Amino acid sequence: MVSDVGRSVMNPRREYGMTIAVLIVAAIGMIVAYGATWITATVPVFRGEVTPTRLVSLTGSMLIGSGAGAGWVAAACAAGIVATRTWGRTAIGILAALAGAAGGIPAIAFILSRGPLVTDALAGDEALEVSGNAWWVIAALSGLAGMVAGAVTALRGRNWPSLSARYERPSATTPTGVNTAGSGSDTTGTGATAITMWDALDRGEDPTDGRPMGGSNAR
Repeated sequence: MVSDVGRSVMNPRREYGMTIAVLIVAAIGMIVAYGATWITATVPVFRGEVTPTRLVSLTGSMLIGSGAGAGWVAAACAAGIVATRTWGRTAIGILAALAGAAGGIPAIAFILSRGPLVTDALAGDEALEVSGNAWWVIAALSGLAGMVAGAVTALRGRNWPSLSARYERPSATTPTGVNTAGSGSDTTGTGATAITMWDALDRGEDPTDGRPMGGSNAR
């Protein structure tokens, strides 16, 4: 039973679906997180004066310019994985991993370099008070999820089913129980193979009249 569960978990179709879902969630997470407000700063209305003051909201994309773009790239990669196969899917998986890194790693670094990033985003305004929230955590986790989904796609995506396989013409197979070893029978039951039927037509015989073929011309 344990081995059956293991095979079910590693089923390529299930792995394919789960990876696409994780990448889509990661892309949405990065787009939403970088569009949300990460920092609210209190700055003076007039430079050099303490009062009056105003509130300035800084979104993740204002602090880290590449963040939201990485989310859109990851979303495009999710569509690309569905539309491609083999080596093309591997290349898109690498791109998705890079997009996840571009969205996740800067978000992690943000907590270590928040001050300089806020100063740059305020464009010279002096912040009297700064407060933040946890949207950077969502961005970081989403980026890491995108990295994992991209890496899995790059390593295993060639073994997953492809969209075009559903519409490909099925390969010719021999029906069960049909003798193809030259016994002289075919699926029509007339006692002649397809080649024999064509030979009969060349001789002017009717291959569908049920009479043995290969003899002399009745005419």
